[in-house]
Amino acid sequence: MIGPKPGPWGSPKEVFPCEEMPLILRFRVSPVRTLAMHAEGTIRHRMTLEQRRDRYGNYEVETDEGCPPGLWLCRDDGIYLMSNGDPHLPKTSGGPNESFVEYAHGFDSCGWAEKEAWDELSTSIGGSDFVFFLALPDVFSILAQKEPNWENKRFMIGIRGDRVWME
Repeated sequence: MIGPKPGPWGSPKEVFPCEEMPLILRFRVSPVRTLAMHAEGTIRHRMTLEQRRDRYGNYEVETDEGCPPGLWLCRDDGIYLMSNGDPHLPKTSGGPNESFVEYAHGFDSCGWAEKEAWDELSTSIGGSDFVFFLALPDVFSILAQKEPNWENKRFMIGIRGDRVWME
């Protein structure tokens, strides 16, 4: 298990109030591999707000200089992974400004307009949006553990209290 640094909107404890039962997010390995390869193949990478604060002392700085490649674990309309590579990896369908993302199983954006589904998500992990940076060497290390027969395996991220890990 490898753990990323917590992300920008509050501590993980604020975002994920449940400390007893971890939330386990499951992702298909093939799209995660595609996202990781994109991040590795781009020259520029975007920072999270937390990375900017840590490096420059505030969120206001509008530079991504020196940002390492990685994936972002995001929560807004669902929970998903995306590459921090710039330019973004476009979706195979949809508009040119839409990024390719891989939603966690059971946490996609379909139906979040329905109040019941949104309430269920908020109860599971808290009501705040977030972005966590996942370092690319850690992601590739976990992906390597899925070989061979990776098509039938899942890339997993666990969250409990102020701990976040990949397996």
